[in-house]
Amino acid sequence: TYAARRNGGIQRAQQLGYRIYSPEEERCAYDLSLQPEYRRPDGRSDSKAIALELNRRFHDGEAVRTPLNITRTLYRYRQLLQATPEVS
Repeated sequence: TYAARRNGGIQRAQQLGYRIYSPEEERCAYDLSLQPEYRRPDGRSDSKAIALELNRRFHDGEAVRTPLNITRTLYRYRQLLQATPEVS
């Protein structure tokens, strides 16, 4: 199943030394992307500033998250939000 393949992929990535996003970290990145101080003048998210803040908050300042990584993660997170029906 999809869930089993995904969990296998996550476990393998961790074995290779990658740090997987926690749900809290993904949500924080998304929330930061909505704040004006984390947006560029053209209105797009400032991935560099978001990466610096996530590294400060979640990784003791170590450069774990990169701007490109943030851009990809925000794209996937937004796609997930659009695909998830709202519960009333």
